[in-house]
Amino acid sequence: MALSIKHYALSIETMRRVYISGKMGGNVNEAIRKKFAEAEELFIHNGYEVVNPAGEAHQEQVRLAVMIAKDKWPNEEVKDYTVARAFDSHTLAMCDAIYMLRDWRWSAGAKAELAFAKATGMEIIYEEDMI
Repeated sequence: MALSIKHYALSIETMRRVYISGKMGGNVNEAIRKKFAEAEELFIHNGYEVVNPAGEAHQEQVRLAVMIAKDKWPNEEVKDYTVARAFDSHTLAMCDAIYMLRDWRWSAGAKAELAFAKATGMEIIYEEDMI
């Protein structure tokens, strides 16, 4: 999947950090990592800090957040997905823009991230607009 930003004006002065959003499902496999990594490279190449929720560093932070939550509330049922959503929402809130991969429509998490971005006035960039 070759991505290009030549027809989409991105302002490095106004957008410093972008969050990649798309369908991931419960298990982050190699195909998912690849599509997120390609988007990450596009923005890094253009001078942006990128939050890649499918990246290993982010996934490790989510695993740590889940462990902390389970340790803090040992008598409660702590759902991994719920903690991951909370962690991702916090991370998204620190971004200037969200980049919606083509498959976002088939992901409840990506739809929630898009709703948050809209509610907070965040810049929204759709992969299909990047031709």
